[in-house]
Amino acid sequence: PIMALISYVQPHDPSSPPADYLERIDVSRIPAPVQPEWADDPRRPTAFRPSDGPRATIPDDWQVRRQHYFADLAHLDHQLGRVMEALRESGRIENTYVFFLSDHGELMFDHGLTGKGQWHDPLREEDANGRANGLAQPTVVDLDGDQIADTAYAGDLFGNLWRFDLTDLFSTPSLLYTALDGSGLAQPITTPPAVLRHPLGIGVIVIVGTGKLLEGSDVSDKQVQTVYGIWDDIDSQGVAFCSNRPDTLTRADLLQQHFIVSDVRVGTVSNARAVSNTAIDWGVDQDNLTCDGHWGWYLDLVPTIVSGDAVTPVIDSLAVKERIIGAPELHLNRLTFATITPSADRCAGGGTSWVNM
Repeated sequence: PIMALISYVQPHDPSSPPADYLERIDVSRIPAPVQPEWADDPRRPTAFRPSDGPRATIPDDWQVRRQHYFADLAHLDHQLGRVMEALRESGRIENTYVFFLSDHGELMFDHGLTGKGQWHDPLREEDANGRANGLAQPTVVDLDGDQIADTAYAGDLFGNLWRFDLTDLFSTPSLLYTALDGSGLAQPITTPPAVLRHPLGIGVIVIVGTGKLLEGSDVSDKQVQTVYGIWDDIDSQGVAFCSNRPDTLTRADLLQQHFIVSDVRVGTVSNARAVSNTAIDWGVDQDNLTCDGHWGWYLDLVPTIVSGDAVTPVIDSLAVKERIIGAPELHLNRLTFATITPSADRCAGGGTSWVNM
């Protein structure tokens, strides 16, 4: 037996099909783009303005651009046809599985958009503010221990933390938590979560950090970002243990952790901070299958002053720009994650960073 992987870059912007494939496209049959319905709406978000992204009017050359895109598709179809024909000629076609996978499509000026992805959050449209949503890299796990992946977790730019059932690819993803700061604003997730077994053996803890550094305006963003540890109480068959799990978890359902020591030396790293390890009361009733304690924990990325049981955040113009843009790591159930405070100059590299544990 053999396995072959064939990867094509096209169709992808910029479209560059061979010239003879352009002649195969009937220009008269190319559908016109859907007009940008938001163009004359006085309530439209400020992010929607004529640019290389959202466009209030469709450019005059839309047909030519779509022709090139369709020609790219035709070229790809032809090349894939050559692969299928080679399988037939070699006598392998009847004993071969062929999987076609696609990354994404292109809007090609539909609604005045040129890229891909949704420009609103389907769950929290009031928070969309004209931004495109997108899913971060997932973390895949094997809950039942059969060495076959059955569950995946991933976050998106609107702070939604999702669980995907990989045993049923037609199932609807489950919303595990929505990351909101203390003011109720969504916190973007751009990194894969870390996942570990719950200390009581009931499900898993999904650890994810928030923050992004993708756009020029991100360097000046002063939203407080957070690390979350969210309890997902499902068993190996995907069945929830706790019969009274809230439909929607909030910060009030989580235990707050905080920074306790700075400038800790760990190996060759001296710029490190220690995080509190306040014990969590899970409130598990094994007989009645109820859980009346915390559903995880959270840590805001701001310095704190601890006096007795009181934890007071210290907010300053530098600290509140701290965020997580790298995946948290687990070593022997010990969490380590790096944070970054970017340079104020979007054209300059660097900034400051902490290692936290």
